[in-house]
Amino acid sequence: MATSFTANPLACAVALESLNLFRDDHTLERVGRLERWLRQGLSPLAELPIVGDVRVLGAVGIVELVADKVSKSAGGYLDDLGPRLMKAFVDRGLLLRPLGNVLYFMPPYVVTEDETAWAIQQVREVLTDLGV
Repeated sequence: MATSFTANPLACAVALESLNLFRDDHTLERVGRLERWLRQGLSPLAELPIVGDVRVLGAVGIVELVADKVSKSAGGYLDDLGPRLMKAFVDRGLLLRPLGNVLYFMPPYVVTEDETAWAIQQVREVLTDLGV
């Protein structure tokens, strides 16, 4: 007997309602604004000696940290920098969990411009304070 989980009526109804919420709440417009805020705020971090790359796509911002900016060598996923940075962020009231040497920003779509700027400022200060 073959089974299929496609076209489940309940799942389809939920999916349609989710799309309606995106439309009615202008979610994609909010994501566009968030993308601009992340680009504007994160791009200057590329000047820091430890930052190898800054990328933003939609509501996701990424700051890749490196040990050597020229070769872009980094400790990778198991880098001990991640847990140290996580503690420093939490101490400042920012829940931002680095994955090894990569910081991911994935704020909720309802975040404000001021909140976004504050979070990015915390990252700049942590990277500067830790002397990394």
